[in-house]
Amino acid sequence: MTGVESPAYVPGHGLLRGRTAVVTAAAGTGIGAATARRFLEEGARVLISDAHPRRLEKHEREPGREFPGAVTAPPCDVTDDAQVRALFETAAAAHGRLDVVVNNASVLGWRAQAGQAHYAAAKAGVMALTRCAAVEAAAVGVRVDAVAPSLALHPHLEKVTTPGLLAELTGREAFGRPARPWEVANVIVFLASGYSSYLTGEVVAVSGQHA
Repeated sequence: MTGVESPAYVPGHGLLRGRTAVVTAAAGTGIGAATARRFLEEGARVLISDAHPRRLEKHEREPGREFPGAVTAPPCDVTDDAQVRALFETAAAAHGRLDVVVNNASVLGWRAQAGQAHYAAAKAGVMALTRCAAVEAAAVGVRVDAVAPSLALHPHLEKVTTPGLLAELTGREAFGRPARPWEVANVIVFLASGYSSYLTGEVVAVSGQHA
């Protein structure tokens, strides 16, 4: 890819030390996996959940060697309510508390794209849910925010996207390159940290697209 060179990877600064987080869809190579790693680097205990047990086991084993005792990986299909409840019970049983929950969604809640009406409608629903849930949860000190990434490049995306479409999407980015998953994860770290203590009900666009 051409364009502005990616910045240097940002090291951890202990922003989430002592916190327990659940990150869904975290056993792949995309934003979920990058978020789980950034959380670990920032000192959090992380439950990485995914619907693919074999891939999940591999993803637990690798960071587990680097962050011993900080990674738990229960399989979970987030479309199954019973499994989601069991996931939170696992978090509570393992660590006694749950501080952060990370789900994954996209920028199409705002921007129109041909052939994506059903997907965009679902993401617009996530945006509205974020705002309503934030108002409901504020009374008990819980913040609810969302992140809307534009184009984040990872191996799975390259496998399912034609070079032509990828080049077209990249051409829309102001920096002339897609984001790296860890760049999106950095914004999620910010939202999960004390630095965003007065931020709730917001949808943060992590986007380098032209206006």
